[in-house]
Amino acid sequence: MGLFKSLHTSTEELRAEAEMVKRCIASEKAMDAVRPASSHMYADTNTASYEHRLKEINEELKGRS
Repeated sequence: MGLFKSLHTSTEELRAEAEMVKRCIASEKAMDAVRPASSHMYADTNTASYEHRLKEINEELKGRS
């Protein structure tokens, strides 16, 4: 299972992926403090991708309950 794929996964696997994505978001935000301004555009894209995936996971989990 890749970072952005969760086809046929269990609820437990989705929750674990959500925790991993949350850590990735936190890591990106921590790196913002030391990143040169010229690379923030790429970091924003990464953070947006992680946030989008977290939203997808949360919607999937909500649909299962």
